[in-house]
Amino acid sequence: MTKIIKIRLVFILVLLLNVTNSFAQLTHPGGWFLDEDLKLIRTKVAAGEEPWISGWNAIKDIHAGVDYTATVSPTITDKTALSKQGHAAYVLTMKWVASGDIAYANTAKAIIDDWVNTVQNFNVESETLTLSVASGHMANAAEILAWGFNGEANWSAINIKNAQDWFQNIVYPITSTGPNRSLNWGTSCVSGNMSLAIFCDNTTMFNDAIDAYKFGFTDTNDGCAGVTQYIINEDGQCYESGRDQVHTQGGIAHLVEPALIAWNQGVDLVSYSNDRIVAGMEYTAKYNLDYDVSWTSNIPNPCNNNAWTNGISDDGRGDFSPIYYMAAKLFKLTGKDHPYTAEVVASSGYAPEFTNTSHPGMGTMAFVIDENPGDPISGFDSNGLPTYNMNELPMTIEAENFDYLVLNGQDKTYNDHTNFNEGGQYRTDENVDIESLTGGDYNITSIKNGEWLLYTVNVSTNGIYSIDINYAADNSNGAIKFNLDGEDLTSNVSVPFGAPNSTGLTDWQDFNVISGVRLSKGVQVLKVLFNGEDDAFKLNNFTVSLVKADPEETNLIQAEDYTAMNGIRTETTGDVDGGLNVGYIDPGDWMEYQVDIANSGIFTLNYRVASKNGGGSVEVLVDGETQGTTGISPTGGWQAYTTLSTTLSLSSGSHTIRLNALSGGWNINWIQLVLKEVESLSQESFNKNNEIQLYPNPVSNNLTVLMPISKFSQYTIFDISGRVNKQGIITNDMQKLNIDLSHFSKGLYLITLKGNQITKTFKLVKE
Repeated sequence: MTKIIKIRLVFILVLLLNVTNSFAQLTHPGGWFLDEDLKLIRTKVAAGEEPWISGWNAIKDIHAGVDYTATVSPTITDKTALSKQGHAAYVLTMKWVASGDIAYANTAKAIIDDWVNTVQNFNVESETLTLSVASGHMANAAEILAWGFNGEANWSAINIKNAQDWFQNIVYPITSTGPNRSLNWGTSCVSGNMSLAIFCDNTTMFNDAIDAYKFGFTDTNDGCAGVTQYIINEDGQCYESGRDQVHTQGGIAHLVEPALIAWNQGVDLVSYSNDRIVAGMEYTAKYNLDYDVSWTSNIPNPCNNNAWTNGISDDGRGDFSPIYYMAAKLFKLTGKDHPYTAEVVASSGYAPEFTNTSHPGMGTMAFVIDENPGDPISGFDSNGLPTYNMNELPMTIEAENFDYLVLNGQDKTYNDHTNFNEGGQYRTDENVDIESLTGGDYNITSIKNGEWLLYTVNVSTNGIYSIDINYAADNSNGAIKFNLDGEDLTSNVSVPFGAPNSTGLTDWQDFNVISGVRLSKGVQVLKVLFNGEDDAFKLNNFTVSLVKADPEETNLIQAEDYTAMNGIRTETTGDVDGGLNVGYIDPGDWMEYQVDIANSGIFTLNYRVASKNGGGSVEVLVDGETQGTTGISPTGGWQAYTTLSTTLSLSSGSHTIRLNALSGGWNINWIQLVLKEVESLSQESFNKNNEIQLYPNPVSNNLTVLMPISKFSQYTIFDISGRVNKQGIITNDMQKLNIDLSHFSKGLYLITLKGNQITKTFKLVKE
């Protein structure tokens, strides 16, 4: 970590001096993927986690397979040969990465070996462009095969050396010299040459590619490939924006690719020239999302080529390149805002495309950042291996047992301002400062302002909780904050000093940070943040206690016990509990049931249904208001029952629930209301740290928001890309807001509540 920081500081100083930097040592694997990226992909696919598993399922049975063979000759005359086969080697390599099946790696190695051992010349049209893109894909495959997973692919050292020589002696002379290295051709050369440099472990080639990214190819008057030459102003307008959108996106893509490689090597090209690459991606994404963008005509032509200056072209508008996944990852890594790039990635029609031989593709599997990569532990065994255990709340969590990550956890599972464990105990290969306590326990020490720790927890019961810490203080200038899944449970709470609280760094005392905070069931990430004066206190553990569980409430109603109906009949059921079921349901039939609710809150409504052919649909109404619709698929027969569910928000008291058949062809045996979460409108719910409640979260259909009266006037729901999905008005007398999200796609959203003097934003999960 220290080394990378030093490299980036040097790079910043070099930029200030306006001279070219020089890089002395390369990291492997270090092309488009670091070793931790490869391990993340394999781990997530094996665990079946989204979106990695969906990305894997989309590619595993199509495109190149283990029976793929290279078709080569000493002189290549087919300009698509290297594009197709280099990309096949890359796809096969990524299949091996995801699955661990060595057969994929063996086939990828065979493709590269065949090219290396056979091909000596290229006689193809547009060879500079063709070879730069294609060789970049093959070189990234080679980089992973050679060094990924500690050499698991078992590619022989002699074959690796032969491949390095082939790329340097056969391919690189074509892509690094001569004319025709401007615009898209030039950015392709920058990208391909950067990839070749990494696999060949050639720092001279790497430094030359860095220079070309910033300044273009200066050895020719036709080498206009630099980022400021292609993205011609700070608005992000590109040199080919007036030509068509396919070429525009292609040129930017081949600037994103080397920028990611450089970042993986510790060099920040993204920030170069005031984040010019970000401006270009955002401008292009925005236009292709059908937003208006600025246009500047008659910009001086730096490339001595034909220019398209009459206006931006709509040719190919909305035909998105696969590069947006890689760009979004790069901008997240570098901390750059990228709302329009993110909107493209979040668009429902943007698939993990991989057949485009010009770009890497496989985005949902290959270029996704794990927002919480660590795993919960309870300690380490005698061999020093982590003991994985979920933190089941309520419980006491030892502070030193923050989430474990096989790789460096800095900025992933913790943030610590030192480069080593200053306490020298327990987790000595990590940066968090831990020291021994009497009795064999440990505590966090040397706590600095801005540091934090992550703990994966499972809240077992909906209810009201309190949080206490066990600590020792040197003064009263430190503070602590607790955050759950991105939402603050507390503000920065001052950690007290002086009797009856802790009076020194050996005086361990308990302190209640918060009482009366509502937690909802489910696996979540608890973040402990430290603020205030450095070294003000030490932390031993913290306890999350259940103060009051939400009451359980279940109402089971047999379908035939309706209070009113239209058009239906009953029959003997074949379900496990016997009795009758309602059947012979046609469109327009309905049943009503009276229910008495003891506790206002969120309920799961379960239906016990059967259908031979499917196609059924039931609408739920509460007191005459539609709550949502559920489709009924085939269950295997008229008496083969399954349980479906939806979510309702019900206040205490009596209600009429109507099941309205929008389409028929189904039977129903019973319905069941199960309380998920109690609604509380007590003053306690609106204290300083918990004045707004959203439930249920995750939400299936209807979201309830509880808030202070007259504080907010509008709500807006965004998806993770920043696109607005829904807006509405909040009236001055409104304390409870119900929002129908039944039509939303599954995923993560943000809801913003806006008033005249305050704006609040919360994370929301649609299930």
